[in-house]
Amino acid sequence: DSTPTHLKVRPELLRGDNAIAWCERRAREIADWLRRHPEVKAWVAVDDVDFNWADSVRAKGTPIMKCRSVRTHPEKCLSDQDALEAIRILKNPLVLTAEQEAGLERRAKRKTEAAIAAAKTADKERRKAAGA
Repeated sequence: DSTPTHLKVRPELLRGDNAIAWCERRAREIADWLRRHPEVKAWVAVDDVDFNWADSVRAKGTPIMKCRSVRTHPEKCLSDQDALEAIRILKNPLVLTAEQEAGLERRAKRKTEAAIAAAKTADKERRKAAGA
């Protein structure tokens, strides 16, 4: 059994960063799989994306992902440290209150907005330097 691939990217997210849109869709795919497998009580997402992005634009019914994920290196893949972190998450399943989820979602939004602003500034500086 695997996560579904039929879910589409939310159109309103395509106006922004495509990586955020893809990551949010991935989080919904995981949420869909979890809904179909209620027997699963402990889980971890192992991926090379920053699920903070998904948390910052989280759709209703999608779990907070960042605290239940291990971000791997996109080229080196899973390290020993990553594996240990995944095991830690599985052995200590996180149960969040609605208040804690809301707080983590607000934090994710702030971090994502700051990262987007920094990327835009860096892009402007690159263009300026290239034109000089």
